[in-house]
Amino acid sequence: AWTDHRIRQQYSEPMVSFDSATQPELVTFLGEKADPRDLGLAYYDLVAAGNTGEAARAWTLLLAARKAHPLDLPVLTALGYLAQMRGNTTEAIDAYRDALKVDPVDFTATNNLAILLARAGQLLEAEVLWKKTYALNEATDEPGINLANVECMLGNKDAASATLKRVLFYSPDRKAARQKLQAIESGKETCPKN
Repeated sequence: AWTDHRIRQQYSEPMVSFDSATQPELVTFLGEKADPRDLGLAYYDLVAAGNTGEAARAWTLLLAARKAHPLDLPVLTALGYLAQMRGNTTEAIDAYRDALKVDPVDFTATNNLAILLARAGQLLEAEVLWKKTYALNEATDEPGINLANVECMLGNKDAASATLKRVLFYSPDRKAARQKLQAIESGKETCPKN
């Protein structure tokens, strides 16, 4: 399951408490001491699954893991996501850029970085990232819809329409893509020329 990463007209950063709370801790079931990196990723998985109360633990452990292993892709993408949750866009962008130095086609880092850049008005760079991501994952519709949105915002109606048609080829029941395509082709939604 993917998180909904569409660009929205009105956006507000989710605010998550990063205060340490008195909650049960994860422990290994093998009786061995858990590696702090693995434990940090386990807490991150809990956060990604909706248990935001574990964000502080995940953050602390993953920051330490990054210092020990600065090229650890799962740690970098997890830190990027947690930084987004904290509302620290700059730190999230840096973590995702570092992740893409390790793996230039990592779906999570590419898609999330494109979202942050688009929100910051850096549409051309977001477009490049979404083109790359969507070309590698055409069966996953969110990057395609995001790409079409940014193509339209950049004034490229034909490219936006073509992208939405590709989305609908793989996901014909995707209502958001169908509505966006109809709006663009009928002229109800304009793709302004910059």
